[in-house]
Amino acid sequence: ETDDAQAILAAYRRYRIAQDKKTLRPLGEAKLLVVGNEAVGKTSLLRYLIDGKPRDPSEKKTPGIATHEKIETRTWSPDGPSGQVDISLNVWDFGGQEVMRGTHRFFLTERSLYLLVLEDRRQDDEAAAETWLKTILNRGGESPIIMVINKSDEGKQDLRLNETGLEKAYPNIVDIVRTSCEPDDWAKESIAELRALIATTVTDHPQLKHARDPIPESWLSIKQAVTKMAHERSVLQQAQFERICEREGEQGEAITDKAEQRALLHLLHDATEHGRHEECV
Repeated sequence: ETDDAQAILAAYRRYRIAQDKKTLRPLGEAKLLVVGNEAVGKTSLLRYLIDGKPRDPSEKKTPGIATHEKIETRTWSPDGPSGQVDISLNVWDFGGQEVMRGTHRFFLTERSLYLLVLEDRRQDDEAAAETWLKTILNRGGESPIIMVINKSDEGKQDLRLNETGLEKAYPNIVDIVRTSCEPDDWAKESIAELRALIATTVTDHPQLKHARDPIPESWLSIKQAVTKMAHERSVLQQAQFERICEREGEQGEAITDKAEQRALLHLLHDATEHGRHEECV
């Protein structure tokens, strides 16, 4: 969402035009941001969720943007309830501590789904949970949060949170679940349950409604052009984005209104892997 009144009006006008022309199409994308301290198993958790592969003991730490390394990103389409629109998740796997003191925080967006990963082996992780929840609230607004207590091997509960208190203080918490990435049946079931919870949240949560709503086909055309350029460069300058909007008129409808360009940029920033531009960093 945005409080830019001109952008909102411009987006509404474009929507009505596309509605009359019957050229509305679902965006079908949302962001899944995976955050937490170092060494809690975020990357292993994602591998198990997406690829079905248990923990790799040789896994290296995810480099953080503070060291000018790329944030690990990939696309995932979790199995959702039958009959629902398929939604692809643009998954961002962040490094640990850098997000607290570096520039990662500028990539934490509203209208995204957050996985906050804690570690069951760290009995003092409740303080870390509070710190992360406040960070997400400050940067992500009312975005839904799934708290994952990872490394709860065979269901053990060394880390005990005041779940009722946390859910009362942070009503955007969808659920608090326990997982393990070990190669055993309990871990496999825990990952399956988390995968189902993610799919249900993406399908039903009101803060992710934009991923399911139809948008003008002309916007999708520009998004595809931005996606193509993202393979060549990691940051898109504002002037380059504006040129893409204007150039797409050669194949579709050009977006020349600056207010409408801002509305589209807000959507890309909140929903996709390629919403980074020079004003964000």
